[in-house]
Amino acid sequence: MKKTITIYLVVVLFLLFGGYIFIALNQQQVEVELDPQVKVAIDYLEEEFGQNDSVVAEYVNFHQLSVPEYVYEELLGTDEPTKKQIFGLIVHIKTENNIMYFSLKDEVTDYLLIVSLDENKQPTKVEMQQDNN
Repeated sequence: MKKTITIYLVVVLFLLFGGYIFIALNQQQVEVELDPQVKVAIDYLEEEFGQNDSVVAEYVNFHQLSVPEYVYEELLGTDEPTKKQIFGLIVHIKTENNIMYFSLKDEVTDYLLIVSLDENKQPTKVEMQQDNN
């Protein structure tokens, strides 16, 4: 399974004539190979996110309110991210036995989304837990 990631390269050019600043945005798409099991878990998290009373929605809401605005400005280019943008920051951290761990990228938080898998490696539930490490 491949995932397309959009990368924005920002180039700032300073012109000596009049001190003008030009900003050029160059959008590039890069394909990243995702582990199929991670993709299944992310799809599961996305389904859960769509339900207002789910643990995933609670996780996103919590981080929308608790993470400083400057962090989102650095990561997303806005200090008022949408819930969908925050959900897009969730990344796979590790897998141990039948448990997959997810968190916000760049170690923004010490809270994890923990996805339990059944014997067929299918997601069965998700929990939010503070990482005590």
